[in-house]
Amino acid sequence: MTGAPRSGTTFVGKMLALPYHVAYVDEPFNSLTGVKGMDTWFPYMSHAANEHEQLVRDVIEGRASFKPSLLREETKNPLKQLAREMFVSRENLEHRLDSYNPLKQRFLIKDPLAAFSSEYLHREFDLHTVAVMRHPASMIASYKRLGWRFSLEELKRQKPLMDDHLKGLLDEVDPKKVSHVEEGSYLWLAINGVLEKYAERNKDMLLLRHEDLSRDPLTEFYKMYQRYDLPFTTRVQRRIKEHTSPSNAADPLNNVVHQLKRDSAENIHRWKKILTKKETELIRTITAPLADKYYSAAEW
Repeated sequence: MTGAPRSGTTFVGKMLALPYHVAYVDEPFNSLTGVKGMDTWFPYMSHAANEHEQLVRDVIEGRASFKPSLLREETKNPLKQLAREMFVSRENLEHRLDSYNPLKQRFLIKDPLAAFSSEYLHREFDLHTVAVMRHPASMIASYKRLGWRFSLEELKRQKPLMDDHLKGLLDEVDPKKVSHVEEGSYLWLAINGVLEKYAERNKDMLLLRHEDLSRDPLTEFYKMYQRYDLPFTTRVQRRIKEHTSPSNAADPLNNVVHQLKRDSAENIHRWKKILTKKETELIRTITAPLADKYYSAAEW
């Protein structure tokens, strides 16, 4: 399960991992919170450079060791510190427990940082691959709300990635001189442009729009459950309804990063309350070469 950061990968991944036999693996290729040996932001794994092959095998076979999270706050609580020393991180503990749980028969790996590596993972390891695309204004509004930045330098310093996919897009872009809106717009183009290319040449890869899931979640998730041979039980349907119901608030409480229970239909348009008209126009101008294929004028 991949896509650009803040495209709904956590929500979609969690909904697909509702069956009891599915174990959810959270961002193993994240250089800050993921497995040991993964130190590149937005890594580009390909057949030409497979130095990460064993690392990937460890993840999909339940043997991976996650590093201590570089995002967690320091603690003076001796019990918390002891737990960290014993279990390393929440991700590490959950992965180990799931790998020893006989009821867990399938792993669902959710990782937006693996977007550029998704074709390699799909082909080399025969992974079912779902990529989600979200309206560029909605994605960038989420970055603005959270104060997140993703430096384009992380992409430009990966020469194979630039040579194979991003040379024409980012060659003339100076990561140090772009605004947060420009930065997010180019990131949206880079990730979704590559994912579109992957989906076109790998017919088993699924590229879907977050907005379609949000408008009709039961129908769209039913299709995916059928596609990937997952049991669409009454419990699963109830949980999906609970997470997408109009009775939920559309706005995240206390500005939390992941508010999974939302009014999904209303959430589609939240970006209009966050971005200025000037910011929206800039996003639309930069992303138009790809966004116009997926989003009509009415959706702006």
